[in-house]
Amino acid sequence: MEYESFTRQATLVTAQGKVSHTVEHRKDPLTGRISTICPDLKDKWSSFVGETDMELIRELAENSASWCPFCKSIEEITPEAEYVQEGRWYLNGVWVFPNLFPRTAFEAVVTSSENHFLWLDQFSEEFVFNHVKAGITCIMDVHAADPALTHAVIGWNYLPPAGASLTHPHMQVSMRDIAFNNPAFLQEKSREYYEKTGSNYWNDCMREERHIATRGRTVWMTPYAPTGFNEIRAVVKDVSNFTELEDTDIRDLAAGISNSLRFYADRGCSAFNMLIYSGDLSQHSDWFWLGVTLITRSNMRSLYLNIDSWYMPKLLGEEIVAESPEELAQAVKEYFGGC
Repeated sequence: MEYESFTRQATLVTAQGKVSHTVEHRKDPLTGRISTICPDLKDKWSSFVGETDMELIRELAENSASWCPFCKSIEEITPEAEYVQEGRWYLNGVWVFPNLFPRTAFEAVVTSSENHFLWLDQFSEEFVFNHVKAGITCIMDVHAADPALTHAVIGWNYLPPAGASLTHPHMQVSMRDIAFNNPAFLQEKSREYYEKTGSNYWNDCMREERHIATRGRTVWMTPYAPTGFNEIRAVVKDVSNFTELEDTDIRDLAAGISNSLRFYADRGCSAFNMLIYSGDLSQHSDWFWLGVTLITRSNMRSLYLNIDSWYMPKLLGEEIVAESPEELAQAVKEYFGGC
C-alpha cells in the first residue's frame, strides 16, 4: 500500500515582502482521490467556518418547540410502514416511521419525542445506541420483507449547516435496490485491492499514527486523505453489512460516536454529518467492512458561509482541510479513554 504525498510551496509577493505557504496534497491509497492539507490556514480557519452563535441556536430550538412535529404525538401525525404490523417501529423510546418525502424506495425517520434539542456533548452512548439500534432493526425487517432492497445507510444531519430542517435530533434510514455512490465506489476499490493483494484494505490501512481507539471489533481512526473537516472514521472488523452486527458492536459504535461528538463540542463545532454505510445486505464480503464517517460543517451563525460547498469540493471533488489527520487523531484520543 502506497501513502503518496506531494508537498508544494506557494509563494506570493506582499507589501511586507515574499510569503510562502506550504500545501500538502495526499492521494488516498484506496480510491486515488486527492485531499489538500493547508496547515497555514489553521490560525485563520475560524474566519471560514465561523464561531458558533450559541444564542442563535437556543432561539432556534425554543422558537421551533411549539410546532415541532416530532414533539407531538408521533402515532397521530406520521405515516405508517407496510413492513411492520404496528405500522411503525418503537424500541427503547425511539420511533421509526416512513419519511413523508422519500428519496429512495424506502426511507424512514428515527427519532424520540422526548428530546427537542440536545447540544453535541449531551448525546450519550445510550441515546446513540437506542437510535442506531432502532434504525438497524428497521433495516432488517424491511430487507426481510423485500429482499430486493439490499442497499442501506443510516444518516444523521445536525443543525441547518449540515442540512437538517429541524433542530429536533433525528437520524434517517435510506434503502434501495441500487447501490449508493460512495459505498459502491469503496466496495469496488476494496474488491480490486483484495484481488490484487489477497488482503483486506480496511485491515491494512490501520496505521498507528492515525489510530484513535479500538473497542471490541470497532476501530476508530482518521483517514489519510480526509473528505471533510475534523473527519473521524470507524470500521467494524469482519462485519461487511448491517445483518452481521451484534448488539455489542452497535454499542461500541454508539460509544465512539458519542465520544466524537463531545470532541466536536469542545472544539467549538456546532453542526455535523454522520453516515453509517454497509455492504450488500444479501451477502458477506471478505474485502469490505461496515463503516462510519463523521465530519463537522460550517458553524451555526446568522451570516452563514458554506465554506465546504464551493467549487473545489463540490465540483472538482477536492477537499481542503487545515489540520493533518495525524494531529487530529492525537487530539481525539483522550475522548476515548483507555480504549
